[in-house]
Amino acid sequence: MQQIAAALPLLLLCFACVDEAALAEKSLADDGMTEIEIVDAGKKYEFTARRGDEHCSGSVIVSANWRGSNVGISKSTRCVVP
Repeated sequence: MQQIAAALPLLLLCFACVDEAALAEKSLADDGMTEIEIVDAGKKYEFTARRGDEHCSGSVIVSANWRGSNVGISKSTRCVVP
């Protein structure tokens, strides 16, 4: 029982954590992108996606506090028609 009580604060923090990859993917989807593939590249997420006939790639930086109440998203995107 003591082990559960000791782990409880960590579990509660985990439930409050922000899923930055999900926020990055949602931001790209909100820009009309589909077939989104995201790779964690350290302090940013590299992505490839499609927007209509365009093939897109770039990076997304998500900055958020641990509760997710203050989120900033910065994107660098390049799209080309093949």
